[in-house]
Amino acid sequence: MELTLDVDDDTGAVLERRADEHGFDSIEEYAETVLSLVMNELENDTKRNEEVESRLEDLGYLS
Repeated sequence: MELTLDVDDDTGAVLERRADEHGFDSIEEYAETVLSLVMNELENDTKRNEEVESRLEDLGYLS
């Protein structure tokens, strides 16, 4: 799947700098890695929140 994102100049400059600093071959490769890491973290947080809610319900704190 191909996706095109427009970012402002400041964000683009940061992406370019960080991609270079971390040895990525392109800004796109770096941005894809960052997005993937953030999405995985968000998914894990959602699962943890659901587990906590379920446990609180089991303990009678939530109904």
